[in-house]
Amino acid sequence: MPPLFLSFVLIGVCLGVEIKQTPSETLKNPGDEVQLVCSHGKTDYTYMQWYQKPAGDPVLKRIGHLNYGDAVIETSFGNRFRIAGDLSGEKAKNASLFAQKLLVEDSGVFYCAASYTRQRQTHTPSYKNSKKTTCTFLLILSDCHDDDDDCRSFFSLPHRYQRLQIQI
Repeated sequence: MPPLFLSFVLIGVCLGVEIKQTPSETLKNPGDEVQLVCSHGKTDYTYMQWYQKPAGDPVLKRIGHLNYGDAVIETSFGNRFRIAGDLSGEKAKNASLFAQKLLVEDSGVFYCAASYTRQRQTHTPSYKNSKKTTCTFLLILSDCHDDDDDCRSFFSLPHRYQRLQIQI
C-alpha cells in the first residue's frame, strides 16, 4: 500500500493568539500511528477543537474537542482517534490528537482551533461562545503520495495553498 500523505496547519492566528501545531506535515503508511500537538500561550483559552479536511473532499469534519481536561470525540471518528491534554491552570496550553491504525482515507489536512471556554456539549455540535472568535488558517491540501513526483516540489507550488476562514 502507498504511504499516506497527511498535511497539517502551518500557522493559526486567533485575535492575536498564535497557535502552533506540530508536525507541519508528515508521511505515514497505512496502519501507522500519528500524534499531532497543538499549543498556544493564551491561558484563558481552555477549549481546543480538532478538525479534518479530507483530501479531495470539500467538507470540513469536526473530530472533537478538549475542554480543560475533558475530551469528546465525534462518533464518526470511532475509537481510532483520541484527544488528550490538560488545558487548566495559568500556563501555556498543549493538547494532542492521536490517530492509530491509519487508513488511506485519513489523508488530509488536520488543524486545531482554540477559544475561550464554551458551554458543555449537547446532542448537537452547535455551541455558543462566551467570546466570538474568528480564526484564519493557512491549509495545505493534497492527496499525493511519496512516489508522486509532484510531491517532491509540493510545498514550493503556490497554487497548492488555500486560505480558509473559519468562524468559531
